[in-house]
Amino acid sequence: MRFVWSILLLLFCLPVAATKQPKAIEWIMVDFAPYYIMHDKYEGTGRDESVIKLLEKALPEVSFKRTLLPASRAVHELSNPQNNYCMLSLYQSEHRKQHIQFTEHSSTVGLSPSIAIRKELAKKLKLDSTKPVSLKSLLAENLALGVSMSRSFGANIDKVINESHDANIISRPGRDTLASLTYMLKKKRIDI
Repeated sequence: MRFVWSILLLLFCLPVAATKQPKAIEWIMVDFAPYYIMHDKYEGTGRDESVIKLLEKALPEVSFKRTLLPASRAVHELSNPQNNYCMLSLYQSEHRKQHIQFTEHSSTVGLSPSIAIRKELAKKLKLDSTKPVSLKSLLAENLALGVSMSRSFGANIDKVINESHDANIISRPGRDTLASLTYMLKKKRIDI
């Protein structure tokens, strides 16, 4: 009889103990403006940072943790089943869906993938900035393309990049790939 009472007491205590466990969400952050702004006077005002802050206010019973990772590491860490990370604004691809759980409905709209090119090169190539430009045709001009390592730009653009074996494509890892690629563009180490 004592054993039965012990089991019943244990069963009644388990839900109470489970509800007292603090809930936590650990967010992956990357140094990639405008989603996350890590430096200058706008530090902490990135789009995804602002969404996380709104969620934090709306869910005071949940503790929020933040982990800064290089962009090249974020997808790898999200794919690891040993980790329990969340991340906003991650592009869904069929490959990523095999390893990462995505929400069923998108709640934010990200910036469209776009290219940057120096003005003098655009003039030389007679590009009209008001009209669409074919990435495939730019790569056929033997222009150097700089991309963030392990980043997806959408099925169509990824296909062009992956199938352009003869193109000069430079992949940049690191925390601040956008600044690195912009610097390379200014120094004419890459064209696009």
